[in-house]
Amino acid sequence: MPVVPLVGFILVAIVAIWMLLAITHAVFSLIPILLIGLIAGWAASKLVGSRFGLLGTTVIGIVGSLIGPVLFSSLLHIYVGGRFGITNIIASVVGATLLLAIARVTENRRALHY
Repeated sequence: MPVVPLVGFILVAIVAIWMLLAITHAVFSLIPILLIGLIAGWAASKLVGSRFGLLGTTVIGIVGSLIGPVLFSSLLHIYVGGRFGITNIIASVVGATLLLAIARVTENRRALHY
């Protein structure tokens, strides 16, 4: 059996396995973001009140869970560490609450203009 095709096959297999592991890691790193976003969206909807439904509130919670820790670290200089840390959850709820309040204000302004 020639050595060159065997080496090529092994290289292709290594690259394929590496890509599969990278994709799997990316997918599994999204799960905590989705869970924190779901919790933050639910808590924000209870604090502000939401008329966006489950999907809209979840999306706002996920975006808020990305915005909240950035605001905490850049504006308040509070380190938000760990995906399931209490400071991350609090910052995510604050971010989702702010985003939900902004969404409600813009929704009310649009309703007034029509």
